[in-house]
Amino acid sequence: MVDQMGNGEMDDKSLDQILGLASKPELSSDFESRLMAMLPEQTKPSAQVIAFPRRKPPNVWVMALPLAACLVLGIWLGATDEATDILPVSTTASAMATPDQLSPSGIDDIENLSPGDLS
Repeated sequence: MVDQMGNGEMDDKSLDQILGLASKPELSSDFESRLMAMLPEQTKPSAQVIAFPRRKPPNVWVMALPLAACLVLGIWLGATDEATDILPVSTTASAMATPDQLSPSGIDDIENLSPGDLS
């Protein structure tokens, strides 16, 4: 009953053949009454209810403050050229270069930081 590829998947026809071989289970006469007696026991609600305190909604201004500080810091560093002392020359030069001055891959813009000629 396995398909030709060996995946273990079967079609509807083979599944119907297997289910046709199965026998119908015999139920005892008191099966339904025992089943119905078990249901109310399992569906009884718990008497213990835990009330969680309501959370205060988050303050949006407190979350937006670090983002605004980063934006102001970026504008200030960009306007005063303070970042040129911190960043390597290749980073700041490529940010100020026009697209026709840059190579398409960006390999030519990498600054050589190796001590001496290694070739």
